[in-house]
Amino acid sequence: PFNFLFPSMIQFYFVLGILAVAWSLVVLLLVPGISRIQSAFCTSIGSRGLVIVFLAIAFAAFTFADCYYEMNKYSSRLDAASSNLLPEVKFEQQSYVFRAERNLYLSGFTLTMLVVLWRLIALGTMPLSIEVKKVQ
Repeated sequence: PFNFLFPSMIQFYFVLGILAVAWSLVVLLLVPGISRIQSAFCTSIGSRGLVIVFLAIAFAAFTFADCYYEMNKYSSRLDAASSNLLPEVKFEQQSYVFRAERNLYLSGFTLTMLVVLWRLIALGTMPLSIEVKKVQ
């Protein structure tokens, strides 16, 4: 799986960074009163921004699927041998399940925020293209 090339801790920080960037861009696009900055941002990004956001969505979806796989893997291990484990081993297994669930929820929220950002950029560039068509 994906964890062989991209360990779970690095995956967690990478997804967290994408989430921070997506959240700040969504806030920038939704704050009223700065329409000049918003329109300049949307025109400078144009179609390149939609491609970048789409690639980030693909990465977040792949990460979400990997986190779901990891969560099921660790949960099934914990369920299968939960009765005869030492407390230290059981605690370690529970910590793996916790990390896998944390990564799953974070990647799901990142995926949601990226879809919102994708739609906001698409809506931000749409009125500009309509105005250009009216002028021509």
